[in-house]
Amino acid sequence: MDEAVFTGRLQSKIVWALAGKKVPTIYKPRIGFKAIAVTGGINMKGEMIAYTLNDYSVDTDKFITFLAILRSKFSCGIRLYVFLDNLSVHHSHKVR
Repeated sequence: MDEAVFTGRLQSKIVWALAGKKVPTIYKPRIGFKAIAVTGGINMKGEMIAYTLNDYSVDTDKFITFLAILRSKFSCGIRLYVFLDNLSVHHSHKVR
């Protein structure tokens, strides 16, 4: 399970150039979204079993919703093992 954010904004606003040389304007594309955060879970076979799409980022409540969706994919007697990185949402009081 992991999260990723896709954005239409250019992240880098600096470029390398020789001193005294004019830097060309960077084209800023017009894309109809600012950012989409994707949370997904896969099984041991590499198959996608659950995902959520959120505007901007994943907060604690959105992550808990994702966990509920993930849990609903399995019967109650099956133990799930969820591997997490150090995103602060994963360690919040509500998630524990």
